[in-house]
Amino acid sequence: MGNSNRSHTDTATGSVNVTRVLQYWRRGGIYISLLLVAIGLSFLSPRFLTRLNLVELLNYTAIIAVVALGQTFVIAGKGIDLSVGSVVALSSCVMAWLFIDYAVPSVLAVLLGIGLATAIGTLHGYLIAQLGIPDLVVTLAGLEAWRGLVYLIFEERVLMRFDPFMRFLGNYRFGGWFPAAILGLFIILAIYTFTLNRTTLGRYILAIGGNRRAAEYAGINFFKYKILSYTLSGLSCGIASWMLIGRLNAVQSSLAVGYELHSIAAVVIGGTSLFGGIALMPGTVGGALMISLIRNGLILGGISFYWYMIILGILLVASVALPAWERRKETR
Repeated sequence: MGNSNRSHTDTATGSVNVTRVLQYWRRGGIYISLLLVAIGLSFLSPRFLTRLNLVELLNYTAIIAVVALGQTFVIAGKGIDLSVGSVVALSSCVMAWLFIDYAVPSVLAVLLGIGLATAIGTLHGYLIAQLGIPDLVVTLAGLEAWRGLVYLIFEERVLMRFDPFMRFLGNYRFGGWFPAAILGLFIILAIYTFTLNRTTLGRYILAIGGNRRAAEYAGINFFKYKILSYTLSGLSCGIASWMLIGRLNAVQSSLAVGYELHSIAAVVIGGTSLFGGIALMPGTVGGALMISLIRNGLILGGISFYWYMIILGILLVASVALPAWERRKETR
């Protein structure tokens, strides 16, 4: 009997400790961790803390972070979007194709590319919400189908040499050094944070992610808000495509490979629950920065890229394991 009581006490204590760790992380622990990681990586290379490297690091992070911010809405609604890399590639190639091959004005080409990505996100949401096809199946099919379409249409072409507007969001520097991409990221972060926390759209997406049945009993239209969460993911992919064109000043079919894993990892590392109902937009940006910091620091330090893959995998598992532990204890 004594051993049983002790076991229950130990279990309860472990659950409390996990909850405290998660609360600490969601309240700002990720930013303290970012600082510590940056300090640690600075010892690997003297170039790590130079202004040039940090600006380029943030510029790279901005693209992944924008994709991840859209992914945050999807995961908050208890979904997942594995198609984001393929959608970014397709949207980027369409923008470039319209501008280079058909002399479509750059503003219109960018808007059509963003519109295409948004429409694809909406289509995914419709297939999931209205037809009941699992998120994983629809977006995995999208990952393959949209990437296949890119290769089918554009093959091995490299489209390049764009005008200042198409390059603006990914290339322009305010004052000669501050990237427009970072300013764009801050603006999108502010809008998305407000949308998530202060509007009906955000609250209802969180509600259906936390408990769909309870949300529907409360009169929330599951189908509408599920579709809208994927629409926002598509919109984010379109904006990221514009950033990517500006950063590279070139477009090809192999763009944005791996964005699926990186965006999901950024969301989960940032404190958003993979089980839905809890989301932190600033945390997502922190998660994207954590991934970029580790990648950049290890490369500058001359350490094998395989270590980056291993560390990213460990971070992803740990970020999911803690909420899973907490959730399991709550359901007992």
